[in-house]
Amino acid sequence: MTQVRNILAKWGQRSYIADDLAAPYPTVSGWFHRSPVPVWHWDALIASATRRGLTGVTLEALAEAHRVDRAAAGPRPSADEQVLA
Repeated sequence: MTQVRNILAKWGQRSYIADDLAAPYPTVSGWFHRSPVPVWHWDALIASATRRGLTGVTLEALAEAHRVDRAAAGPRPSADEQVLA
């Protein structure tokens, strides 16, 4: 399980996150598979966690989780490599 996924799992159900952030359920569900939660959702995610009494959901925790997940995924192809693929 990815670090981001561990944080999102604190809500128990994806629909809770979708409802709290007024985000489409498929979008939130995608965060569990792709990992990166767009940074523009972080403040709302933290506010939701606070309202629900969830701990460990901070800007620092989200940033570190994304950093760890990105490092585990390995290097990204350069723009040139993507064009050639």
